[in-house]
Amino acid sequence: MLFEVEIKVCLKQDLEATKAKLRKLGSKYQANIDHVDDYFLLPGGLRNFAKTDEALRVRETIKNGVKEGADITYKGKKLGSTTKTRQEIVVEISSAEKMEEILLNIGLRKAFSLKKWREIYTCEFENENITITLDRVEYLDAQYMEVELTARSQQEIEEKEGILIRFLYHLGYSKQDSIRASYLELVLQKLNVKF
Repeated sequence: MLFEVEIKVCLKQDLEATKAKLRKLGSKYQANIDHVDDYFLLPGGLRNFAKTDEALRVRETIKNGVKEGADITYKGKKLGSTTKTRQEIVVEISSAEKMEEILLNIGLRKAFSLKKWREIYTCEFENENITITLDRVEYLDAQYMEVELTARSQQEIEEKEGILIRFLYHLGYSKQDSIRASYLELVLQKLNVKF
């Protein structure tokens, strides 16, 4: 089983100051990517993802204005009380539009669509290759940073969380700065939308 160990923080400084700190730690720029995330719900009477803290997402990735790929992702409920760690199952697909058509035809409904503009970095830290995203998200005024590793067991989850917390400390953040809410949850809260 694969777990996404992720910590999200709201940027305390402007984007350029954050990038300078990342470069000082040895982070390397990878790409600018746009994501269009469509979230789906099961028909009424079946599991309510809002109550079970799960998600089913179809994502389209756009790089330099060109559609580069798509995937469908199941996200399990968040584990622990500090980070956004959760089971994540990702399957690449050839077409977000065709996947959406299948899901709608079998009775799921599209609940929300969300755009993200991301600048991706990687950084070698404590023998791990951390993925860092600097994010702007549709409907949200603030900018965010997510740092991420993957784990295969509860013991690994705890180890990776510690590494990410120590990495963030070098950027001026503490464990208390962690935001557990997903971008979708933050947007729905701001727009006062409930499912």
